[in-house]
Amino acid sequence: MIDKTIGPVERIDPKRKGDPRYYKTSAGKFPSATSILDIIAKPALIAWAANQERELVLATAVELYDDCLKSQPPLSTTEFSMTLEKRLPKQRQHVKSMSKAADIGNAVHEYIEYYLLTQLGFTRKLPVINPLALKATESFEKWAHDVRLVPLVVEATIVNTVDKYAGTMDAIVEIDHNGERILCVADWKTSGAIYNTMMMQVAAYAHADMADSVMARAKNLTDRDTATKDMHGLIVRFDKKQVGLVEPYLFSPEEVRGWYKTFKTARDLFYDLVVVDKEEPAQTEEVSK
Repeated sequence: MIDKTIGPVERIDPKRKGDPRYYKTSAGKFPSATSILDIIAKPALIAWAANQERELVLATAVELYDDCLKSQPPLSTTEFSMTLEKRLPKQRQHVKSMSKAADIGNAVHEYIEYYLLTQLGFTRKLPVINPLALKATESFEKWAHDVRLVPLVVEATIVNTVDKYAGTMDAIVEIDHNGERILCVADWKTSGAIYNTMMMQVAAYAHADMADSVMARAKNLTDRDTATKDMHGLIVRFDKKQVGLVEPYLFSPEEVRGWYKTFKTARDLFYDLVVVDKEEPAQTEEVSK
């Protein structure tokens, strides 16, 4: 629901890579839901990064070997190793791949925001579409048409003052499902698969209140529309490799409540391990020897 007591919310982006993002509210300073979920190890991501580096090194080594066959005299083992090291780029391959995927993801996300806000009657300038993201946006529009998607809220700041977290929810939408209309807390993802943390993120958004400023990007909301705890969860995944492949994943209100319990476990771990307010570091006393 919309909580008019939350007031203005300020997003505080991290100064250093890897640090949490926070939201400053009248009720306190809270970490973002995504920062809380970053506390969870992602073995699939580690394996993917290792494979990216392995493929790059193998490809570079093959190219160098072909060059060595043409060179006289042949390179020694040490010279081969040193030359291979020089040919490898300074930027890790998985970082480069993630940056490319992020560019596509940001372009898709920006276009969907424009598309939904236009549906709500807001005037927005058409964003410049990354050519790699064009197929994804076209596929999204087709899917949205097929399920008769109607947006109710777009890019809403959410805050849970009890469980102490905040974030930005992509949308609340209404769609066709099994012959009836259902309300969903929706999130757009560009990834290679759908992961448990995605369901936890959506569940966190579903169990939070929307700041009053959300009314600037919503229309015709009712109490029923904003009772997010009784909504379905919806993740729409855009594949990183098969650009244009759109995979909607829907889960029930009961499943949303189950994933929220799991999210709260991650939240507890975050608060145990991370200092929430780093602006005033704790003073340490010098221990005399």
